[in-house]
Amino acid sequence: MIRNNDSTILEGRTIALVSQYFPPEGGAAANRMNFFRHFLHENGATVMVLTAMPNYPEGVIHKPYRGKTWAKESHPWGAVLRSWCYVSKKRSAVRRIVNYLTYMVASIRWVRCLKSCDVVIFSSGPMFAGLVAFLAKKLYGVKVILDARDVWPDRIWESGAIGLPKILEKALHGYEHFMYRNSMAITCATQGVCDALSTRINHPVILEVVRNCDQVTNNSSALSFSSSKDTERVSIIEAGTIGWAQDPGNLCDAFKVLSNTSLSPASLHFAGLGPRVEELLVDISGLSEHAHYVGNLSENQLWEFLGNADVGVVTLQPTTHNLMTVSRRVYDYARAGLAIVYCGAGEGAELVEAVQAGIVVEPGDSAKLAAVLKSLVENKNELEKWKMRSKRLLEGELSPESVGNKMVRIVKDVIETGK
Repeated sequence: MIRNNDSTILEGRTIALVSQYFPPEGGAAANRMNFFRHFLHENGATVMVLTAMPNYPEGVIHKPYRGKTWAKESHPWGAVLRSWCYVSKKRSAVRRIVNYLTYMVASIRWVRCLKSCDVVIFSSGPMFAGLVAFLAKKLYGVKVILDARDVWPDRIWESGAIGLPKILEKALHGYEHFMYRNSMAITCATQGVCDALSTRINHPVILEVVRNCDQVTNNSSALSFSSSKDTERVSIIEAGTIGWAQDPGNLCDAFKVLSNTSLSPASLHFAGLGPRVEELLVDISGLSEHAHYVGNLSENQLWEFLGNADVGVVTLQPTTHNLMTVSRRVYDYARAGLAIVYCGAGEGAELVEAVQAGIVVEPGDSAKLAAVLKSLVENKNELEKWKMRSKRLLEGELSPESVGNKMVRIVKDVIETGK
């Protein structure tokens, strides 16, 4: 069980988490907030979560929640308060912004529930979801912590919302600085985000990095291995969002080279959803029969998928956002004991390299990626060495205990700071 040395450090406190994404949804935002929820409760707090009807990444509200404007769920650790939002399978910058804004407005219905909270932790992005937190601060004096996973509104421009009217750009930047001014602490998922925000904040505030980590909170999610696992082939996988930030085509190109040159057999498997799935299916169709797309997986299915793999690959485009991020999937790969190949640049690559937890390849370099995969496929000792090293991403300052304790300490500091 993950706990601070003093597991009652937040006893009697009520902490709210405001995030547009939360389980049963997957993804980085939902997993990060669920990790905080778990750790805060383990340290004595009652937790209230304000979130949207689950719809990510499919763009369809999950069946039990359809037709509802608001919903409340009770749990042993607290409650989840959900609000409707516009969703669409068709992906565009305009639809995405409408999705953000409709949730922002609908969530205001729960603002009174925040009156009794000691602290509200608001997850950005998207940045719009935090309006209800700042209303609670204005109305009831509730203290707010901004948890920044990205730099907003810059993330909107990278999502393709270019050519916005100047007045809207000005309004977004105004809201950005409003968030900073009204937060007693700002936690950042990476050092890159922290450095970027430090140049935009001109007032005293707690500003600290609270990294992502191995965020599995359910002990029943133990790895399971299928009896049908092909032990003759080295299994190479990429799991997670298949979107514009990723580069699955690069891995397909590398696997094609690998299939034509390696003396040892290998298989390639993709799992996840996103706007580039159709493109990926076209790429896979040009590969051997040992390349597959398995679709979107539940949590238990994902862990079985990882448990049957040997090599976990991350492919990222060299965007400004990706240079400041660390793919959460590397922690899942590490927990599963996979050899990690990080095909990307920036902070994620630097972290993997710094602790020697995996092999780093420049983004887009399919020839080098193929060579790295070939060395792992043909040399079992090399493969086992990197499988063991991946565990370094779960140790020391990167361990769940270290990350969780840091967040609890920040929450405690904010509670004890005068209004």
